[in-house]
Amino acid sequence: MIIQVEWKEIIISSIALIGAIWAGVQYLVKKLVDQRFNKRLEDHKFELQVLLENNKFDFQRKVQDFSLYTSRKHAIYAELYDLFLRADGYVRRLLTQPNITLQDFYDKQDLAYNLSKADIPVHIANRFVEDWENKNREDTISELIKYLEQFEYIRTKDAVNNAKNTFLVNRIFLSEETHKIMSELNQIYANIIFTQEVMGRVQPQNYKDIAEHCERLIKNLTEAVKSELAIGYYS
Repeated sequence: MIIQVEWKEIIISSIALIGAIWAGVQYLVKKLVDQRFNKRLEDHKFELQVLLENNKFDFQRKVQDFSLYTSRKHAIYAELYDLFLRADGYVRRLLTQPNITLQDFYDKQDLAYNLSKADIPVHIANRFVEDWENKNREDTISELIKYLEQFEYIRTKDAVNNAKNTFLVNRIFLSEETHKIMSELNQIYANIIFTQEVMGRVQPQNYKDIAEHCERLIKNLTEAVKSELAIGYYS
């Protein structure tokens, strides 16, 4: 009878012990699972944060690059438009006013003033002003006209080359329409400069048609540039 009571106690104690051990195992397993889950969750949060930071940096860099590109593009459009207007003015002056005339009744002050307005270098202008009254007037006029024609040609050629070279360097920024117009203007200007260089200061028979065509192209260029500069590029 006593032996049976001891076995019952042993069995009960064993069951209690096993239950305690199982509960402990469950707790440890749950603790281990929780720790591993929390570790993976923290790792995932860290990776996500790194990804977000990288995307944020990449987005900010793209916004900055795009802002710089847009600013540069607008500056190029404004610069090229100004250069082509200048070149067009010089070229059409060659077309419509092929011969330079001077009035022999100019006094020294009038001549000095007009040479200054024409941006003639001071030392050259001073020489012609002195020759105006001290040397043969007809010879001085003839020499001065030759100089002015050459000076005007060089200035026109420089303006045309400046517009063309700036266009070639920056054409990657231009729209298809703007590129087309500027290319055609460059070709027209080059032909006029070549004619002047080979044949001298002559007026082509179709100079009016050329001048009118240039005027239409400049008008189209104005509209194309205005259209490009008005685009926000936000989409």
